[in-house]
Amino acid sequence: MTSKLKSLIYLGCFICASVIYHQSVNTDVEEELATNTFEQEVDIVINPYKNLEDTNQIN
Repeated sequence: MTSKLKSLIYLGCFICASVIYHQSVNTDVEEELATNTFEQEVDIVINPYKNLEDTNQIN
């Protein structure tokens, strides 16, 4: 095997291991975020891209 192929295999293993570790460590954080969500009513809604295709750009 070439060194580039070995490096790609090691990198793939490291990424898989880090994802599994991250999921196993952060299970409490996901539950905490889910319990702390709430909805809030707003008075003004700004949609900056709503009519973008209808406007003509003038330089």
